[in-house]
Amino acid sequence: MTDMPTSDESRSNPPRTVRPPSTPVERRAASIQMQNRRKMVFRSTLLLALTAVALCFFVAWRRDQMTIAERLDSLSGIVQKLQAEVDQIGRLPATPPQPHGEGLGYYASDADRYYVTQTTDPVIIGATASTHLIYGEEGRVAIIYTRGRIEAKWMPVSKYDKTWAEQQERIAQFERERQARPVILP
Repeated sequence: MTDMPTSDESRSNPPRTVRPPSTPVERRAASIQMQNRRKMVFRSTLLLALTAVALCFFVAWRRDQMTIAERLDSLSGIVQKLQAEVDQIGRLPATPPQPHGEGLGYYASDADRYYVTQTTDPVIIGATASTHLIYGEEGRVAIIYTRGRIEAKWMPVSKYDKTWAEQQERIAQFERERQARPVILP
């Protein structure tokens, strides 16, 4: 067992007091030591602040990625059911497979569904409402039909709007050409 100081011994050794530097060398050494401590505090504070900012950016970026993945997952059931119906009957159904088109803000019209049967180009047949992201551009999930295959794809609003406008122009041109042909009676 080690010898522990008794309470009387600990009282007899008062704490050591720090005396102020008396010589120029001691004052210089104390000054350098104080500067080093201040630098260390500044560096630690700066490192903590930068790490906190980087962590906030990472968390917000990750939130955007999780939002996109959640929106894609929310339509996976609709996409699978649509694909099953297309495989079974060979064309798009008139209504989306879920009641009231849950999750969809838009579903293909009659003209869109007919155009899909006549083209090999990708066609947007459904889309969600736009979703706000913290860092990325606002976007939406589009359901795209390409040669009998249906997929859900995240699209920024600017790309979606451009693709949608081009698709509407192609459908309008297709309808003009279709209506310009003479009717063929059996």
